[in-house]
Amino acid sequence: MMKINYLVAFATMLVFSFSCQEKENPIQACGVENPVANLTWLNERVEELESTEFGRNYSYISEVLYQGQTLFMEGNCCPNCNSVFTYYDCQGNLFEDEIASTEVTENKLIWKSESSLCTVGE
Repeated sequence: MMKINYLVAFATMLVFSFSCQEKENPIQACGVENPVANLTWLNERVEELESTEFGRNYSYISEVLYQGQTLFMEGNCCPNCNSVFTYYDCQGNLFEDEIASTEVTENKLIWKSESSLCTVGE
């Protein structure tokens, strides 16, 4: 009977020790968990895109990693456009370096309009 009490106490202690561990912090881009909501410049850019028919229908924004640096890529899925992706750093500055799509990793869609015709991120 004493062994059973020790086993129950040990099992209970294990359950509590695992349930009390802190959850890992979510991955943060530019020091914020939700860049569209928490980076003023990015929120304003999304509002600009939402205010135009082209932006609502064809534009999207992805968070990417380029040479260890977080960037925000503004792209579009316009079928009749010859488009080039635009990249911004965490402060909203236009990233001037040419970036090949093969150099970008961890491409994560963070915004597209509800009325978007783009299939990116689906």
